[in-house]
Amino acid sequence: VYGAIGNVHNVSGNYQEALTYYLKALPVFEKHNNKERIRSLLGNIATLYYSLINLSQAERYYSELEKESIEANDLYNIGRAYEGFSRIALKRKDFKSSLEYSEKAAEIFHKGGYKASEAIAIQGIAMVYYLDYNNYPKAKEYALKALDLTREIGYDTQIAGSLNILSNIYFNEKDYINCLKSAREAIEADTTDANVTSNLYANMVRAGIFLNHHQETLRYFDKYRKLIDTRSTAEFEQAMAELEKKYQTEKKELRIRTLEKEKKLNSIIFLVSTVGLFLFLLVLYLRNRTIKTNEELNKQKILQLEQENQLIAAQAVLNGETAERTRLARDLHDGLGGMLSAVKLNLFDMKQDVIIEEEDVLRFNRVMEMLDNSIGELRRVAHNMMPEALSRYGL
Repeated sequence: VYGAIGNVHNVSGNYQEALTYYLKALPVFEKHNNKERIRSLLGNIATLYYSLINLSQAERYYSELEKESIEANDLYNIGRAYEGFSRIALKRKDFKSSLEYSEKAAEIFHKGGYKASEAIAIQGIAMVYYLDYNNYPKAKEYALKALDLTREIGYDTQIAGSLNILSNIYFNEKDYINCLKSAREAIEADTTDANVTSNLYANMVRAGIFLNHHQETLRYFDKYRKLIDTRSTAEFEQAMAELEKKYQTEKKELRIRTLEKEKKLNSIIFLVSTVGLFLFLLVLYLRNRTIKTNEELNKQKILQLEQENQLIAAQAVLNGETAERTRLARDLHDGLGGMLSAVKLNLFDMKQDVIIEEEDVLRFNRVMEMLDNSIGELRRVAHNMMPEALSRYGL
């Protein structure tokens, strides 16, 4: 589609638009590896760059065309590349290179049977002889050869082109009659190329002056002036249109760049905000976790202190109980036990000094036995009440 739109603009003379669409179409054909269409587009793009006086870009694309065409053995496009190199060299006034490339192109086109393209290449040879060497006979020879080819195929535009070269040659040879004749025939053949037509009108005026063809000279002078005015107006309008387009393009690009900067700035703001929010939430989370951790630690410390206090209190109670048991045990053992032992001894002494009946002796012995049992029980109770450590070490 891009290629077709480019062709429409190319035929209409909208070279910049045509170039834009051709450049869009090229990667599409490259993606599908359509070599034939790629070569065709490379040639069209190179020709458009030449028409736009961008010789370096034209040369670049003609070089790509040459490479692709040699690989494919595409004679037509090889010749097309050489013909392009010839015109670029002619524009740069490198007449030797221009002649060499034109001759190569003409030879290749002749070999492939491309007569229209061969005629254009031969016109290039004629132009080199005409412009550089001032070899008008040689230039005329090639111009006539090109004219024969264009007449053979009925290519009106190139018939006019060949006759235009002949008209210029005749004028410089001061052959004004043939100059007028060639110019008239060219005008009758085709006037679509404004550059060629303006030169033909100029030749009609210049040769007419030398031949004193006053009426015809004035008529063609008016045509020449109108054509120049039209071209100037068209070129001015085209220039203004291009300026307007350039302004709109730059305005659009500026808007795009502004939007891209705004988008980038918004992205940065969003990123910074997101990172800031994340850091804030992280700090908040860490703070809450620290507070909770501290609370847990404080609770554990309080619980530990409470447990320690309870242990201390329990130990104090135990110590108190131990001390009390020790005191009671000692009191029982040393106090009451001692008293009972004293009673036992006194009773025993009393038994020795007093004479008692046999029946009373039995009761007395029973009392002494009970007293011994009581003393033993008292000692057992006192021993049990003593702390184990004190009992173990005999304290």
